[in-house]
Amino acid sequence: MTIGLELFLAAATTVLFEVPSVAAFTPVIAPASFVSYRSESPQCLSSASFNDIALDYETRVEPVTAAFIDEMLEPFSSGDLLSPSILDLGCGTGAGALRAASIGFSVTAVDSSPAMVGRVSERCELSDVCDQVSCRVADAQSLPAEWTNRFEFCVSAFALIFFLDPLAAAREIHRSLKPGGSVVVAGWGDRGDSPAFRIIPDAVRSVAPDLVSVGRMKKAFLSSSDQVAKVMRDAGFIDVETREGIKRSLVVQTAEEYFERFALASPPTRNMMAWIGENMGEERLDEFKEVLMNLAIERGGGKPEGPIEIVSPAFFVYGVKP
Repeated sequence: MTIGLELFLAAATTVLFEVPSVAAFTPVIAPASFVSYRSESPQCLSSASFNDIALDYETRVEPVTAAFIDEMLEPFSSGDLLSPSILDLGCGTGAGALRAASIGFSVTAVDSSPAMVGRVSERCELSDVCDQVSCRVADAQSLPAEWTNRFEFCVSAFALIFFLDPLAAAREIHRSLKPGGSVVVAGWGDRGDSPAFRIIPDAVRSVAPDLVSVGRMKKAFLSSSDQVAKVMRDAGFIDVETREGIKRSLVVQTAEEYFERFALASPPTRNMMAWIGENMGEERLDEFKEVLMNLAIERGGGKPEGPIEIVSPAFFVYGVKP
């Protein structure tokens, strides 16, 4: 899934609150273009967690990740292919899939969350590109066998970096691309480029250091372009190249809005807050919110009553299947 900025904000110290594994899921009833694929392999976060916040994700987080889509697609848009096929791996609620379809791609949108994929299907039905988008629930680390050598292109926007086994996902992308096919993977840039990326983890360390000391937080994502590039090479890609320093800005009007948008809409952060409330008391939970909001003000502009600007640095990694 396009896990996106809210998860990176929660994980910017390279740790995540531990959440239950993805359970295997069975087929569900959905529109004709929405096919469910049974998955046994867990991804980084519980699909059920993202099922609960699909609409919140679309309104609160997708505008940030979607700001990078055109630049990701640009290298794939200048060819001579008619309606080239593209796999959107970790499609989230569909901004990338809809945008790719609008500029002529034939899109297969994949996510492990049925609610996310269902939302993509709903949005496609309301658009004029419905016949160019196929939606499917699947584990990126174990894609359908029949997809071997199927796609000309693949895009994975802020998703592959969070999988438990990114190498397995990269190998599945490699298998699914046609020879000569290309992929671009987006990840969040160096947290040092933006102190705002450390707001949530720094608030945790200030209020609930036990979450770290007792091992309830764990490493869970690829945090640099070099790491992703190595994964791509190990998966068999050639001509692997990276682009750094791609930045977009998000502005929220208040610290309260920041809290609602990036804490309450993030499954790992919500799980963490529940643990704090249950094990450390409601007062400590209130303290966490206060610390988080003060850090947002301090690092997002320093004005208690003014807007908060979050600079979002990203990197792209490209590869070609020989």
